[in-house]
Amino acid sequence: IEVIRDYEFSLPPLETQHKIAEILSSLDDKIDLLHRQNKTLESLSLTLFRHTFIDNPNRNEWEMGKLGDYVDISSGKSLKREYFKEDGKYDILGANGIIGRSDKYLYDETLIYTGRVGTLGKIFIIDFPKKVWLSDNTLIIKPKKQYLYFIYFLSQDLKLENYDVGSTQPLIRQGDLLKIEIVKPNDKLILEFENMAKGFFDKIHNNAKQIQNLQSMRDMLLAKILNEKMEV
Repeated sequence: IEVIRDYEFSLPPLETQHKIAEILSSLDDKIDLLHRQNKTLESLSLTLFRHTFIDNPNRNEWEMGKLGDYVDISSGKSLKREYFKEDGKYDILGANGIIGRSDKYLYDETLIYTGRVGTLGKIFIIDFPKKVWLSDNTLIIKPKKQYLYFIYFLSQDLKLENYDVGSTQPLIRQGDLLKIEIVKPNDKLILEFENMAKGFFDKIHNNAKQIQNLQSMRDMLLAKILNEKMEV
């Protein structure tokens, strides 16, 4: 601790420090704003889903069916540790989200996934095709029709973690999920919801790209400042 306390290093003039802090703070504020916008947009989509399908006064008139009428479900695959690469091109996804990167991928399409073993109940959506690897502790949920957002929010509403049949650790089976009984809205209503939800999620996707660009810009500025190669 004494060595660290006595370590000497140079600092830019106070005015320059203030300018650096102002620039970095403005970037962080913009990134935070976009994150909050995305949470609001998804919340609006969920509210729309519940208004359209859960609180609908005509719900009692809809026919009954099973989740398997709408989706196919399969398990992800294990990936050998040797294929994990810190600078890999593609995300490796598990029950909690991103667990690593690799130059190998398993899917390049829109899909929904959730935890199969261990962590249960988190529902993730990939609503723009991108190359990813889904690990063997996930279940991949693919809509049979173009009902991606409907299935995404329906999966959340069904609380899939309640179908845990594990003894030593949490586990859900794809066969059990396919048999879940649901009420089936008419296709016209689902398509209307899909179109509205897509507008929200297109905005979320654009915001996510802006966040990525701003984070890259911030990291680049920090690197240049620390290397004393940039005038502020």
